[in-house]
Amino acid sequence: MLKVRKDNIGLTQGFHMTFKNGYRISVQFGSSNYCSNSLIPIETDKEEKTFGQCMNCETAIIKPNQKFLKYKGNDVQSYQTADDVAETIAYIQTLEANNYGRLSR
Repeated sequence: MLKVRKDNIGLTQGFHMTFKNGYRISVQFGSSNYCSNSLIPIETDKEEKTFGQCMNCETAIIKPNQKFLKYKGNDVQSYQTADDVAETIAYIQTLEANNYGRLSR
């Protein structure tokens, strides 16, 4: 499942992807996330600013029990490139369903 997230003024700030094993990746690139877009001043005029793209993003892995899974030493990974996101997705796919972070064999 893929779900797009918007901030409180309707700007796209990221998305979630849920995998068959129950784990979810959160990929965020809004003004309040650990990414280059955090350097953009917050404004309320949608015409002046969009978060449809960014050179990097913030990611997090969410377990089936809705808690964060520590990855790369932290709950949230900052300034991740597209390759980093692909690596995180590949890692998520190695996790056993409902085992809260154990690798499948």
